[in-house]
Amino acid sequence: MKNKERIIVIPESVNKKLEAMPPDAREEIEAVISQLQKGEEILGDQLTLVPCTRLVCASCESEDTWWALDTNNEEVLFRCNKCEDSGWMTKAEHATAVKDNPESVIEEKEK
Repeated sequence: MKNKERIIVIPESVNKKLEAMPPDAREEIEAVISQLQKGEEILGDQLTLVPCTRLVCASCESEDTWWALDTNNEEVLFRCNKCEDSGWMTKAEHATAVKDNPESVIEEKEK
């Protein structure tokens, strides 16, 4: 099935902000808009996620958390499935958190 061209209406207030942006930033945003118009489903860079050491949620102390390293930019992404807290940190920050907080490390159960 071919993608249909989509119509994207950009408010004048947004157009004015785009015009005020540096040319390189404006071109990147316009390229994304063009991809959306063409119906492309994947925009930007792909994530390459690999599991990494999980920690308990700092907000609610739940062990029901998801942690993964994005190998494209060396950032660790996390999300708590209980309280829905989420965010990211650098790989180095994650390593420091694991080292400094061994009581927060979630041991993976053998399957």
